[in-house]
Amino acid sequence: MLRYRQNRIVESRLTLPVVAVATLILWCVVLCFKDFALEEVLPKLGILSLSTYLMMLLNNENALIRIYSRMVSCMFLLISTSAIFNIISLRAALCQLGFIIMISLLFKSYQDRSSTGLTFYAFLCLGLISMVYIKVLYLVPFLWVMMLTFLMSFSIGTISASVLGVLTPYWFVGCIALVMQDATWFEEHFAQIFTFSTDISELSVNEVILFTVLFVFGVLGAIHFILFNYQDKIRTRLFYYLLIELSVLIGVLTLLQPCDSEFLLPMLIVTVSPLIAHFVSLTHSRLSNITFHLVILAILYCIVFNLWTPLLTF
Repeated sequence: MLRYRQNRIVESRLTLPVVAVATLILWCVVLCFKDFALEEVLPKLGILSLSTYLMMLLNNENALIRIYSRMVSCMFLLISTSAIFNIISLRAALCQLGFIIMISLLFKSYQDRSSTGLTFYAFLCLGLISMVYIKVLYLVPFLWVMMLTFLMSFSIGTISASVLGVLTPYWFVGCIALVMQDATWFEEHFAQIFTFSTDISELSVNEVILFTVLFVFGVLGAIHFILFNYQDKIRTRLFYYLLIELSVLIGVLTLLQPCDSEFLLPMLIVTVSPLIAHFVSLTHSRLSNITFHLVILAILYCIVFNLWTPLLTF
């Protein structure tokens, strides 16, 4: 079997350290030459570093790639870096972090109908995300279906734990509101779940480009996985089907609610990164080698465009 540059890169133990150092240098260059406040950038860098580490653990603990490869975390780091400065806000970065933790905990509950603790903490993360972005609760019914079909952890106990997990943050806030005798926050917060806007003009050019790149990566990764999933273990197949369905749901929600792209695009990065990583890590043809270089060029284009082009709107 011929080993192209693509295969040497994805299987190298130096790939993730090199990508991490290059990303750090990019952040330093941006701080030196762009008008970004240090107190604005450092929290984002810290959250991105933790999110990348958790994506690496997600890959290692669940064997998402059946060979040694760090491309799941590398792709996540590169795509997130391309959007972190003017698309992903600090609130969105925190939601992205919580989304990664939620998926990791759900994967741990695989085939365990008594995993009430893991399910509670997974949906607690979802509840915390909903404190910032309430419409993420639309995913709850679909997550229950995925627990039944892909994770096989669906039971009365886990469903009850999921409901309690989502409600727990609101209980604490409710206690504070009760003491303060002010329910204004609750009224304004839950009113947002019924607020809809399909105005495409609310999307910036930067967001359109990022969504297009994620769409192409997601379709490419999903098609490759569906064609060659027989080579993976059943457990891995089910995890990828879950990620594909989440990608579709979040993508459709982004198209229906472009006003919420600030929160939806970071979540889409989480679900698409393993899909494109699966493709670039497990293909070995001349065409895939060319495609790999095009993928890298697309990410580099996003980075350059988002950093050195003003935030444009339609």
